[in-house]
Amino acid sequence: MKRKSVCKTLILTACVVLMQSMIAFADEPQVTDETVGVETVESVEVEETLETESVESETTEVAEETLEIETEVVEEETEVPEEPVTPADTPRIMYGTVTDTLSAPGDYKIYPVPCLQNMYLQAELFIDTNARVDYDLYLIDENFNIITGCDYLANNNGGKRYLTENIGFVNTEPDRYYYLFVFASYFEGTEPKEFTLDYGLTSVIGDNEPAEHAADATPVAITPGVTNTITGTLNSAIDNDWYVFLMPEDDGTDLLSGIHIETSCSSETNGIWIETYSRTIPFDDGRSMMSLERENLSSNPINIGLAPGQLVYLRVFSNKSINDYDITSAPDYSISISTVKRPDTGAIWSVNGNSGFIVQRSAKDVSVVGQVSLNKGMKMGPGVKDVDLIIEWRSQTGETGSVHTTTDENGIFRAGFWKPRVLGLDIEGNTYFDNCEITVYLAGTHQRLRSVNAKLYSVTIY
Repeated sequence: MKRKSVCKTLILTACVVLMQSMIAFADEPQVTDETVGVETVESVEVEETLETESVESETTEVAEETLEIETEVVEEETEVPEEPVTPADTPRIMYGTVTDTLSAPGDYKIYPVPCLQNMYLQAELFIDTNARVDYDLYLIDENFNIITGCDYLANNNGGKRYLTENIGFVNTEPDRYYYLFVFASYFEGTEPKEFTLDYGLTSVIGDNEPAEHAADATPVAITPGVTNTITGTLNSAIDNDWYVFLMPEDDGTDLLSGIHIETSCSSETNGIWIETYSRTIPFDDGRSMMSLERENLSSNPINIGLAPGQLVYLRVFSNKSINDYDITSAPDYSISISTVKRPDTGAIWSVNGNSGFIVQRSAKDVSVVGQVSLNKGMKMGPGVKDVDLIIEWRSQTGETGSVHTTTDENGIFRAGFWKPRVLGLDIEGNTYFDNCEITVYLAGTHQRLRSVNAKLYSVTIY
């Protein structure tokens, strides 16, 4: 990823810090060692790791003439506390968390993290859904060099939530400190805005790591007509595994409408969630905007409507927090993906059990039953299973709503939704009905398959 603006900021930050002859690191929070079979809690005291030599007035003079400042960051030798001796095959996970604030664009916080050799360092940054900010997360060394980073463009997905910023790094060097750098690239308002930073070290390292954010997603090829399998391990509560694939257009015979997913997980205590995203890169700096398409999918199986040719990002993450994740049971997961045919037409058979679509009694809970199928000549062909559908309703007075549903083995769907009762505009005698339009759409493309007008009872005036 291009990070020209961030790199410039880091360089300028380093210069300012050096000219002030000091750098302040936040107090390191308590690090909990959750080694299996060894109950220890280590409060790691972090010695000052950076010292800077004072910069005399001549430095300013040189800076003005050449716009370059030669500096040297001197790192004190810091002894990483001796670790308990455990068997080589025993999983080790250590967690830490900190809650803090940033106050303006360009504001930042730095947190030192002791990183043991051959351990996997992970970090996850949360910001409030309603905060009008864009915070980015980087891992840097003592010389302000960026090792890795996550810098999504802010998108709270219509008020649902921001996607967390996640990074991962395997330390192949001897035990040492790295630094988590939280940076405000955008900020609205004058009041400080809070964030939570979770981080951890684990000895369980998956084959595809690091794949903590979308830019590092593992490419997957989806072949129509067969079962495509993805396998992996969520090695901690803050682990993210990202995959990316292109939705095929057809299976050689019929067009496609989405995918069918079945998951399995080896752990009885830790589960997985799945989400799908689309990704855009609107600016030249290479930063991504991730748009949430389907969230927190945990049912099994899962049907997801997709547009042919759509680039899909699949996020796999833990359904546990760092407080309730079972470190003795890192879940190995398997995700099976198969393609779903696209139906050509649909039918709505009944509304609230009435095939005439007239509901003569008061009902806020509405149920719809129908079928989607392929066309075979002039007749409706076989039903299409596993189709992700949207059932949308629109009342005469403008209220709207929608729900997702899916089809069974015979292409039959059943959907229920709650609809507020409104005073309809259709009058029969002294009874008012809401002439409500109910439409079946394909979820991936919003292609209309069938619409009916259902007369839903509003009120009787005596």
